[in-house]
Amino acid sequence: MKQIFRIMKLTTFLLFVMFLQVSAGVFSQNNGQLSLKAEKESVNNILKLIEEKSEYRFLFNSNNIDVERKTDLNCDSKSIEELLNMLFVGTNVRYRSFNNTKYICTATRKIRFRKSH
Repeated sequence: MKQIFRIMKLTTFLLFVMFLQVSAGVFSQNNGQLSLKAEKESVNNILKLIEEKSEYRFLFNSNNIDVERKTDLNCDSKSIEELLNMLFVGTNVRYRSFNNTKYICTATRKIRFRKSH
């Protein structure tokens, strides 16, 4: 009975590894290029669309970034960096990648200095 249980565990593990390999292969077939069309959508919804269509995930503080800003985005076969550049053009939002599929989006704040007398 123990031997059957071990075989079942090993089979499950091998199936899991096989599915991970298939998933990685499908994602790499498009070379990380995404196509997206959004009209008058919020930044938040566009980021959710990107997450649905890809393996990318975004972390941000909605208090610092205007995620309700409506914008249009129409692109074919663009890299994630090109998409984010188009999405955040003209804003103070910057982003950086970590772990190859996760992005942290931050807004830079202008610091005002008071004149001392």
